[in-house]
Amino acid sequence: MSDQAETPWITVKEAARYAKCGSKSIYLGVASGKLQAARLGGRRELRFVREWLDEWLRATSTLVLVNPGPPNASAFPLQRS
Repeated sequence: MSDQAETPWITVKEAARYAKCGSKSIYLGVASGKLQAARLGGRRELRFVREWLDEWLRATSTLVLVNPGPPNASAFPLQRS
């Protein structure tokens, strides 16, 4: 059994690791109002739940199309009978 009780709350460092970005991106997301956070006591003491990070990532992400163009005609030659 671990010394710490299981909690849904994570720190800025843990949030950055979860979102695969830097801590500065987390702080900027909070400052811009795009990332929800719970502020504790001090000015920079923040806590997050993973759902908030998921919402932020979905809202601020850019869709990337892997194959955006039409299929290459030479790759699919017309079969004539």
